[in-house]
Amino acid sequence: MLIHHFGLTVPDLEIAADWYGRAVGYLPFAKTKNEDLNLDMVLLKSESSDCYLELFFSPGQTRPEPEFSDIPAHLPFEGWRHPAFIVSNIAAELERVANDGIEVISQPVSVEEFGYRYAFLRDPFGNLVELVEKM
Repeated sequence: MLIHHFGLTVPDLEIAADWYGRAVGYLPFAKTKNEDLNLDMVLLKSESSDCYLELFFSPGQTRPEPEFSDIPAHLPFEGWRHPAFIVSNIAAELERVANDGIEVISQPVSVEEFGYRYAFLRDPFGNLVELVEKM
């Protein structure tokens, strides 16, 4: 089985769609509104695979968790923590996104046991996004 999509509720669809396009190459694919739930939705598609990011916006939403100031602080909480995107050259990707004004919050860390290097970005709403390079 492969992942088809993951969903993220955000306070601004346009800002989120722009950020995920610039940061990880997910571009708008479709839009809809669920009147019953008062929910606007945008589906973003990866440029390099059939994986999607589903963005949701609902007026009056709240963020149940605090914004985390460092990476380890978010790991003990139950539930999904962050999406991770595969990149071929993590150093080049970090340079590219930093030059585009995207917040890089960690430099690459190697996890020999897992066979990859990772680094984290923060989206405009405080969510952590991981970049992963296979070693």
